[in-house]
Amino acid sequence: MLVGFGIAILNVLLPSVIKDKFPLKIGLMTSVYTTAMGIIAALASGLSVPLAVTLDWGWQLTLLFWAIPSILGAVFWIYLALQSGKDKQKTIYQNPTGSNISTPMWKSTLAWQIAFYMGLQSFLFYTIISWLPEILHSSGLNMTTAGWMLSFAQVIGLPASFVVPILAERATSQRGIVAVLVGAFLAGASGLLLFSTFWLLLISSMLIGISMSGFFSLALTFIGIRARTARQAARLSGMAQSCGYILAALGPISIGFLFDLSGNWTIPVLTMMFIAILVLIFGFGASRNQYVLSGEQ
Repeated sequence: MLVGFGIAILNVLLPSVIKDKFPLKIGLMTSVYTTAMGIIAALASGLSVPLAVTLDWGWQLTLLFWAIPSILGAVFWIYLALQSGKDKQKTIYQNPTGSNISTPMWKSTLAWQIAFYMGLQSFLFYTIISWLPEILHSSGLNMTTAGWMLSFAQVIGLPASFVVPILAERATSQRGIVAVLVGAFLAGASGLLLFSTFWLLLISSMLIGISMSGFFSLALTFIGIRARTARQAARLSGMAQSCGYILAALGPISIGFLFDLSGNWTIPVLTMMFIAILVLIFGFGASRNQYVLSGEQ
């Protein structure tokens, strides 16, 4: 529970830190940190078993080892806090448009569209993480190969994590990016239903992995580019990620329930494809070239 609290709070804070420290480089810095998250997570997944088994550390020492990055992260957070404290101008909120900074974020239509985009793409992500190996196994792959296929899908998506935020920041509208990512997911999901050969399933998994990484990094980019200030970014991030992850938590359970009812993966995969269409709709809404709480009241 404490680990979950830490992850959730840091996930909410990071987009506002990027907005505050790098207001002219939101896309690039979002690319850097989302890609770093993916790489380090992959390293942790790959190294944990060798540390615990090969080096005979056991799970206790292995978990303790992964506390070291948390300590290093805390050092940087303290440094950022001290630097912000020295900059008195950071405490003065400039409101050039005259919008009311006390207006609740939930009154913004654009904020809700970002929140639903965040939640629905997270619904798909956690569902894929939970069930892709089982879906691949039902198509004829053994469970070991299916598990590696999931890992490969996550690794192959890292370039999308880096490229998508940069392209999103440069574009006036992100609808084209949303459409390409949703198209990749729909193509990959269709492949899971239609094919049973290894290479075609591999391509399908790759398309899903690329779309998942792109969805997530674009969601975080929306938080930065749709907020006028770091304070707004923090409020938007809190709303989008709290509401969004409540929706996301339903993903693995509901898709597993559909599998239990139907006895096969056809209806669950078709349901995920329907959710992807909703991602497209809310992603188009979130792609509007304006700020939250600006011109919406």
